[in-house]
Amino acid sequence: MEPINQPGPISVLDPLSDAWARTQLLLFEPFRFGKWLAVAFCAWLATIGSHEVSSAVNFGMGRIVKDGNAREVVRQADQWLRNNAEALLTTFALAAIASVVVGLLILWLTSRGRFLFLNCVATNSGAIASPWRDHAASANSLFAFRLCLHVIAALPAIPLLGAIGFTSYRMLRDQNASWLDIGVIGGCVVGATLIALTFLAIEKLTKDFIAPIMYRRRIGALAAWGLLGGLIKGNLGPTILYLLFQIVMQAVLGFLKLILLAVTCCVAGMPYVGAVILLPLLAFERAYSVSFLEQFGEEWRVME
Repeated sequence: MEPINQPGPISVLDPLSDAWARTQLLLFEPFRFGKWLAVAFCAWLATIGSHEVSSAVNFGMGRIVKDGNAREVVRQADQWLRNNAEALLTTFALAAIASVVVGLLILWLTSRGRFLFLNCVATNSGAIASPWRDHAASANSLFAFRLCLHVIAALPAIPLLGAIGFTSYRMLRDQNASWLDIGVIGGCVVGATLIALTFLAIEKLTKDFIAPIMYRRRIGALAAWGLLGGLIKGNLGPTILYLLFQIVMQAVLGFLKLILLAVTCCVAGMPYVGAVILLPLLAFERAYSVSFLEQFGEEWRVME
């Protein structure tokens, strides 16, 4: 595909004002509580699992390790694993199946939710039923693409993480670390990190640009990636600058979300309720990427 040239200079700063103006228009001009709740529901569907607060469980392992010899603790753990191998395998299998089912459901809901939330931002509305129907085919295409992306990333990542876990466990059990063990762990960590960074970059571009392109042109995910690939090819510098700026912007937005979590005593971390409280930040984030994309010309315009 031939590179697609932009009509003028591309900036990562100019879309900030456009995104804030769109956020104000969507939520505050005028303020309607019913619309706020509807848009928040769409935002929650699009970001399920991203803002909820989870609690950690302490099983007291720190006390066990502190009170006993490390080698003895590892030996007892190894013996316990051997004695309960069948139960552990059964539990692990059931947990894995449940995780896959829940993960698929979340992946599908967030794919549908992304189009609902995008429609809210693009049309300044809180509609749910009509965009759910109108963009069903596009959302299913996005779901299929994201599912393939997760599978492709997991295929090499799972063996690498398994090798890290097995080698680390053997080192603890034997209380011995060879250069080969260190090299295996180091190589696997580097490999897993590269896979994670690649996955996150593709998922980020999919969220920020592929969904809007699909929404605007009513095409599938692969066709949208073909268009985005041509756009990136002709504008590699602005694309890299956008991704780098996203690191800064996500850090700022993350800090603001932490403040809201603290102020609300973690109420902002509850499912859906968090989306209601964090809605201005979520709407701004969604509007920013669309505003950046629209700089490339009228054919990339999404917001009405």
